[in-house]
Amino acid sequence: MADDGITAGYVAIDGVRTFYEETGPDDGEDVVLVHTAGADSLEWRYVLPELGANGYHAYTLDLPGHGKSLPHPDGHLANMHAIAEFVWSFADAVGVDAPVVAGCSIGGDVVLDLAAHHADSLTGVVCLEGALRTPTYPEGFLAMMETASGMPAFERFYHHASIHCHGEDAIRERVEEHAFFHQHAIQEVTHADLTAWNKHDVRERADEITCPVLYVYGEYDYFLPREYVEETADALPSCQLLTMEGIGHYPMLESDQFVDEMLSFLEQSSDR
Repeated sequence: MADDGITAGYVAIDGVRTFYEETGPDDGEDVVLVHTAGADSLEWRYVLPELGANGYHAYTLDLPGHGKSLPHPDGHLANMHAIAEFVWSFADAVGVDAPVVAGCSIGGDVVLDLAAHHADSLTGVVCLEGALRTPTYPEGFLAMMETASGMPAFERFYHHASIHCHGEDAIRERVEEHAFFHQHAIQEVTHADLTAWNKHDVRERADEITCPVLYVYGEYDYFLPREYVEETADALPSCQLLTMEGIGHYPMLESDQFVDEMLSFLEQSSDR
């Protein structure tokens, strides 16, 4: 898969020098992609060029303190709404209009938060492995992660976690690639991300998510219990649930089927 047509740049958002990649025609429908905890925009490298090749104007950014973006001046963001509003400010700064927003894991929570507060300004949402609420980590685990002494060799932990949370049908070379760059996650940043994940809860605003939602769940995802997925799918006014067999926590990396499903959803959303 070629990366032709992708450009990169920086934009100042809330005092943060923010890195992003962009592809597709300027007059294409806008799409914004959000990465997972501790990671960066590389996670979307198999999706971004496909969006551009199919006529969409797509962006993926590094959240504050991730990848090539500098940290937020207020410290690492440990609140999902604050992260979502940062993404919304990014969209405004680059001139995005009525986008489809897509995200995985904490990115999935981010796009549901965006829909809960900005549904009238969105064309649609693609939520992978997120939910209306995600209180899935024991507080003791997060407390251990808070310092290097509490969780020594964090990098190796994240490397192995990245391998084992993929499904049995995941494309194996991508699993190894993902584990390689995921081990470079910064512990303090990842701790803030997972704290935001644990506190995230927009159930009271579920009725506000009136835009179309493609909700993608890998059946092998052990980070997100099925009960939270079913709760979310039942509560959303306009939700298409796609359960991917043999796939885990990172559908956009694990399977080319995801790209086809996303393109189909984008086409349906644009026809509304």
